[in-house]
Amino acid sequence: MPKNLMPGETKQVMTVMDDEKTGNKAHFKRQSKSQPDISVVLPTRNRPELLREALKSLCAQRKVKFEVIVINDAGCEVVGVAEQFSENLDLTYISLTENCGSAAVRNKGCRLARGRYFAYLDDDDLFYSRHLSRLSAKLDRAPEIGLVYADVLLLKQELAADGTYRVIGRRTLAQDYDRATMLHDCFIAPSAVMHRRECFERLGGYDETMRWCYEDWDFLMRVDERYKIERVAGVSVVVRLRNDGSNMSSVVKPERLAAARLLQSRYGMGEIQPKTFWEVADTLAIQRGAS
Repeated sequence: MPKNLMPGETKQVMTVMDDEKTGNKAHFKRQSKSQPDISVVLPTRNRPELLREALKSLCAQRKVKFEVIVINDAGCEVVGVAEQFSENLDLTYISLTENCGSAAVRNKGCRLARGRYFAYLDDDDLFYSRHLSRLSAKLDRAPEIGLVYADVLLLKQELAADGTYRVIGRRTLAQDYDRATMLHDCFIAPSAVMHRRECFERLGGYDETMRWCYEDWDFLMRVDERYKIERVAGVSVVVRLRNDGSNMSSVVKPERLAAARLLQSRYGMGEIQPKTFWEVADTLAIQRGAS
């Protein structure tokens, strides 16, 4: 029995291939008949081995009923990787024919989602086994909260001569929610977030004009204008930062500058300095030391 299905549940199976109307090159579903509590949207592109690791971390989730929506953003075909996990996960896989970017991919996943709560896992990140249960329990207990996020273990990795990555540094990104800080540094990683379905539907999802970067920051700022955001203290996500430019957030300078200008105009931000989450953690540590 798939690990995220409850006793007595069965799976309904539907397979669709080559759907030109929706721009999907390949599409399959392995779904339970009952409604999942959580929908996890997992974007991927050209990283089959990292995708496999991300899906393994989802198989390890405990005490929660969830679905996984994998969207391949016109990268190398990884349907075989996804199918390896279809017996253990309530899984939908879609392969896009055109590269859409982070915002559009997250929107596509959320529009397919069946859960009450939405979470995200980038294909190079990992969840601890109680990540989904911890965050969903917080939303269950506090109806006034719209979005929660976990602390993150940051791993700085270096590409070795043998083609593998080795860890050269570790740091924790942990910060109580503070809008003033968010106006100059986004300290919430996309994979650390869970929010109510209502947040996505009411706000209209992610801004697809921010195709490659800062779409998550913009979404968080819009959520903050209408809902309460709260940290769930304790590390339950691993974010890996690599030195070879293969992270999803690697974008060319003009696109990053255009997205930064949108943030500045919408929220009255000052100059935005491009930072990795490692650099944000450094900034927060310096501020705490000075206070």
